[in-house]
Amino acid sequence: RPEYCQPVLHEDNLVALAHNGNLPSTTRLEEFLSKINAPFSHLNDSGMMTEAVRYYLKKGAAIEEAVIEAQPLFTGAYSLLMMTKDKLVALRDQCGIRPLSIGKLNGGFVFASETCAFDTIGASFLRDVTPGEMVVVTENGLVSQQLQLPNPKLDIFAFDISIELAEGDAGFDQAVSQFLVHLEDLVHALQIEHDNLVQPGFLKTMRAITNRLQYPAS
Repeated sequence: RPEYCQPVLHEDNLVALAHNGNLPSTTRLEEFLSKINAPFSHLNDSGMMTEAVRYYLKKGAAIEEAVIEAQPLFTGAYSLLMMTKDKLVALRDQCGIRPLSIGKLNGGFVFASETCAFDTIGASFLRDVTPGEMVVVTENGLVSQQLQLPNPKLDIFAFDISIELAEGDAGFDQAVSQFLVHLEDLVHALQIEHDNLVQPGFLKTMRAITNRLQYPAS
């Protein structure tokens, strides 16, 4: 459906929002949007986040101020990019489950979920956005503000997507293959000690990922 396409953009062109992640609970957003009489029943989580940011922008807040106000309503895993006519804002949740990296290109800054995207456009990797960090890019450069204390978590089930995006990088392939072998050993040990702890299809999925990589595990 067109309304679910990204970036999320309205006719007023106040802000464009791109979202990598998932909000398993949108209760806070729904309560907020209901309070300000903003329709939301037709929106997904990305659309609701956009509406919350737009509310503060329409009240005259700068984009970074709007993000600071709206961010407590975002409950879940997300990496966000938001662009106005003169600023670009990157935001990562405090657990850092969804990746987000900063690159440099032609004297400016670019952002991507996977660093291999920088190679495609000729950009150079600068650093990752820290979990809980907001990065604001203007014509004067880059400014960082930590909105939440980092509390890094690992989402094992995101590996398949990451591998598909980064496939073809020999070093990455080999490293992931070796990691999956060690992870498989660990899961086997847990399964022996705690019966039915691991879903039956999980090991099969890991083996399939390893076999798909260019370099077999050693």
